[in-house]
Amino acid sequence: MIVVADSGPLHYLVLLGEIELLRGYGDVRIPAAVERELLSPGAPKPVAEWIAHLPEWIRVEAVIGRDPTIGTIDSGEREAIALAFALPAQLILLDDLAARREARRKNLRVTGTLGILLAAAERNLINVPEVIARLNATNFYFDEILIHSLFGRWLE
Repeated sequence: MIVVADSGPLHYLVLLGEIELLRGYGDVRIPAAVERELLSPGAPKPVAEWIAHLPEWIRVEAVIGRDPTIGTIDSGEREAIALAFALPAQLILLDDLAARREARRKNLRVTGTLGILLAAAERNLINVPEVIARLNATNFYFDEILIHSLFGRWLE
């Protein structure tokens, strides 16, 4: 399966120490804009170190041209959607709501950080209370009601 990832899910999976979960998804690709975002001076050190030494199961792809139909989302999200559409990818990883809407408008299958963690929880690949606690220690925004609706059976 070909999967295109935006910076958000990669950023948080690295910070959680769970980036290897993506390895099971198949052929993971990122556009150059995502690589630049993860290497930016504001990126947390673990994220910048990870992207600087990208594992062999992730490839950076150039995106040719600009899709004028894609709305006002950041360059990483825009390139990820364009790349996923061009390949075509079977899945795109996005956390931003506007970007997710845009990807769905283009009939792309979308998941994000929480979806990846939920799939891992369902396969007993993660310790849910520990991972959610680590996620809570980052700047990832989530609603407690959503977390309990997704992960409640593991958190009780």
